[in-house]
Order: sequence, then C-alpha cells, then structure tokens
Amino acid sequence: DGTPTGAVYGFMNMILPVLASAKPNDSFICVFDASRISFRQSIYPEYKANRDETPADLIKQSYMVRDCMAAIGMPVLCIPGVEADDVIATLSRQFCDMHDKTPIITSDKDLMQLVSHCVFLYDGMKEHEIHEPEVFEKFGVEPSQVIDAQSLIGDTADNVPGITGIGPKKAAELLS
Repeated sequence: DGTPTGAVYGFMNMILPVLASAKPNDSFICVFDASRISFRQSIYPEYKANRDETPADLIKQSYMVRDCMAAIGMPVLCIPGVEADDVIATLSRQFCDMHDKTPIITSDKDLMQLVSHCVFLYDGMKEHEIHEPEVFEKFGVEPSQVIDAQSLIGDTADNVPGITGIGPKKAAELLS
C-alpha cells in the first residue's frame, strides 16, 4: 500500500540473525525512547534542541518494529521521561550482576561508556563486537571515561557544547 518499511527491514535484518544464533536460555529486551522529551531537558533545555522533527514515516515504522518484536515474543520497554540509553544502562548493570556476559545490540557510540568486564556492544549492522580495547581505540580512554571525553569534545547530535579547541586527541590526553 506504499507504506515505507525500510527502517523495519533494516532493523529486522540486524536482529533476526542475532536471535537465530541465540542459545535456548538467552533472553532479550528491546528498548525504545518513549518520546523526544526526557528529564534531560529540565536540566539543559537546549539538549537535542537542534534536531529536526522525526519524520512521520519513521515514527510509524518505529511502531511497526515494536509490533514485530511483540509478535516474536520479545518484551519491549518504553519509559516516559527516560531515554532508552538510560534504561539500557540500568538493565545492563543489573544483568551484569546475574550473568558473565551482557551484550547490548546497538551501533550507538554513546553506549560505549557502558562497556565493562561483562558488558559489551554488538553492532549488528557490521557484525562486530565492541569490548574495552575497541572503546580505547576509538576514544583513547577507558569506557568509564567516555562520558568525560564526550563532555570535553561536545556532541553536536545532542546539541551539547564542548570546550572550544578540544577534540578527541586533546580530551584523551587531558583525561590520561
């Protein structure tokens, strides 16, 4: 009927191979932002203020992805006022207490700060795992320092100003 499905197709192409290779006792949770507004705007009103409105067809597809996840029996979490990243961070720390390895399936560099002895990222698009050495290679700092490096550098995607003249190399140097 002409409904755009590219985002759904891409998401499913990334997640289905992961699910196909899962062990019988593996469990998954799919986490989405409930909206663009979170508690961060009350702290810093300009947070993500530079972003364009999400295209309507992408919003529609995000609901289609949620429906797909529900259809295969995967729990989906969307918590109002809290970004998906924060929910993922909380869950990964809790799962770390219960499991030896906790993968986070994402290509979001912001989540590199969560990498630890038991948490790693899996980029399903590149079919690549990201552990502590890969985080150090990208940022020049340990995962626990990624948020500090990003604060110094700034993040144009989130409209977070950094410190003028400080890029990734200088931030790593300062933090080391």
